[in-house]
Amino acid sequence: MASTSEAGARSPVTGCCGYNQPLEDLCFSSPALCLPGWPCSASGSLFSPLPKALTLCKYFEEQKLSFWGKTVIELGAGTGIVGILATLLGGDVTLTDLPLALKQIQENVRRNVPAEHLARARVCALTWGLNHEEFLRDYDFILGADIVYLKDTYPMLIRTLRHLCGPHSTIYLSSKMRQEHSTAVFYDGLLPEHFTSELAYRDETENINIYRVTSKQNS
Repeated sequence: MASTSEAGARSPVTGCCGYNQPLEDLCFSSPALCLPGWPCSASGSLFSPLPKALTLCKYFEEQKLSFWGKTVIELGAGTGIVGILATLLGGDVTLTDLPLALKQIQENVRRNVPAEHLARARVCALTWGLNHEEFLRDYDFILGADIVYLKDTYPMLIRTLRHLCGPHSTIYLSSKMRQEHSTAVFYDGLLPEHFTSELAYRDETENINIYRVTSKQNS
């Protein structure tokens, strides 16, 4: 695995459509990561998913969570930071998002994952509720950072999670609790129909919750 200094020396990443954002090195116990913001596919506006994703990454490292030898899928990967970290921590990772985002995720993976580990990081298109059945069932870990914010997509996300999640799967979801997007409706209303969830961590300053979720199918 590359050292922190080697990772930090990698070239900055440029977003699509010529978009450039000043980058910061994201330093954990693993190598520093260099990642940009990303254009929102729904509105065309630019956003940075890093606060929610970064909170999830820091949580994994603080908890010393091991992905070694585990199958991992990231939903709505955005820049790919969560999936990249899971790869660097030993996981066999599939990073997914809408087709628009894949080129940039692939570039970020290439720039931040050492060549000897690239085979453990795959980038694939996944549209919730449409082609989710093309993916495996029963991943060890299912990860999502800031993917619960469009109410119309909640039923499709639930359908996708139900397919991907087996009796031994653990889901980690990091969300900013936006009242205007009815985020709590997802966690308090829709999710409990099929899953058991617990609040694993809360960042009061950023109003970000991390939930640990498992399937009810064996209960």
